[in-house]
Amino acid sequence: MSFMIFIQLGKCIFWHTNERRVMLLGVDYAGKTTLLCRWLVGEIVTTMPTIGFNVETINHPAGYAFTVWDVGGERTRLLA
Repeated sequence: MSFMIFIQLGKCIFWHTNERRVMLLGVDYAGKTTLLCRWLVGEIVTTMPTIGFNVETINHPAGYAFTVWDVGGERTRLLA
């Protein structure tokens, strides 16, 4: 019986949300920010090197919202 409660709780928390989280990881100059801008704007734009991270939300026509974290490469400055 307690297992069924756990399954129902999991469905409420995880399966009924339309928000998805995506993390872009890679070395410096790999194109992470370019890819994120391509998804947002629909075209390739000139970008600056990322210091730290970028967070953007992309709304999909199917009703999903993707929160994308673009984390800088090897030379990421520590955020204190």
